[in-house]
Amino acid sequence: MRLKLTVFILLVSASVKADAFIDSLFLKGNANYQEEQYAEAIASYTQILDSNYVSFELFFNLGNSYYQFGKIPSSILYYEKALLIDKQNKACLNNLELAKNRIDKIEPIPKLFYVNWWNYFSSLLRFNGWSILLVLSVWLLCFLIFLFIKNRKKWIFNSIITSLTFCLIFIFAMLSSNEKEKEKPTIVMTNSEIYSSPALKTKIGLVKAGNKALIKEVVANSKNKEVAFIYLEDGQTAYISTSELSFIK
Repeated sequence: MRLKLTVFILLVSASVKADAFIDSLFLKGNANYQEEQYAEAIASYTQILDSNYVSFELFFNLGNSYYQFGKIPSSILYYEKALLIDKQNKACLNNLELAKNRIDKIEPIPKLFYVNWWNYFSSLLRFNGWSILLVLSVWLLCFLIFLFIKNRKKWIFNSIITSLTFCLIFIFAMLSSNEKEKEKPTIVMTNSEIYSSPALKTKIGLVKAGNKALIKEVVANSKNKEVAFIYLEDGQTAYISTSELSFIK
């Protein structure tokens, strides 16, 4: 019993020390930022990041520091990371837009309103959440079918149609959510050539630093180097070296 208590006290003490260390680095980074010492602020915030501590404030502060330091692709990367934690934060959204205005950005393909609506709807829950709703709706459908066999009333039939409709909606939402969870959004960190094949021989264009891309697949080419098959915001697909990319999540 005494050994367990000692271990518990040591763990609590280590946790308190770690929190105090992180707090001190935050204060140091914030002070550096206020004094316009952006390289020092980045160094302090990066130390926190290296300790596996993650928060909206940390990513947001890093984004601001990189922006002021003139490293716009890195600022975009950390604003995007921050928005994964707080999607609706207005300050971060505004700063991200300011940063994007400083790069030669790819114009995204305009999406029809119902596509935007569906993307918003399917993102309300994760894959597991839609799966639970689907299972519940299937059980309800089975129960209604049983009732209809026993008592063929119109309201029961209408309920079956409604329940079936919800089942289909939940299936498509589940599949859509699963695809989104598999996506690997990245930021192109340097002006990079893009190619038509994994061999990286035939150039088809240039992507400027700071643009966003979705990785569809990572493969090894004939030189045993990792190559990403990416989807750009203008709808173009291409191959690019993974060394040119930084993952948002």
